[in-house]
Amino acid sequence: MKATPIPGKDAIPQEITRRSWEPTRNTCPFNVTGHPAISLPCGMEDGRPIGLMLVGRHYAQETIYRAAAAFERSGDWTNVAGNVTRRRLAYPSLCGRGHKGHRAAPSSKLV
Repeated sequence: MKATPIPGKDAIPQEITRRSWEPTRNTCPFNVTGHPAISLPCGMEDGRPIGLMLVGRHYAQETIYRAAAAFERSGDWTNVAGNVTRRRLAYPSLCGRGHKGHRAAPSSKLV
């Protein structure tokens, strides 16, 4: 999801409050189910960052931390301005299987 612009200095309190709740549509499902999740910047569009959310199995915080660290080491997300497709091709899979959507086996090492 691309970041939305921050309300200006002249925004009324109601607008600031309304806008502050916008990101919860991405995080609320995981807060409710208790799945560990982490958001990482993965590209830019219109001068704003695009986020990638990794979600793990229950009690698998270490797995998403390792996956996030591997993703961060894999390249410079700021050089992918406006081209998420290029990012997918440059970093096809954290599990090493080479195609999008393939889940790593629970015993496989991510880093």
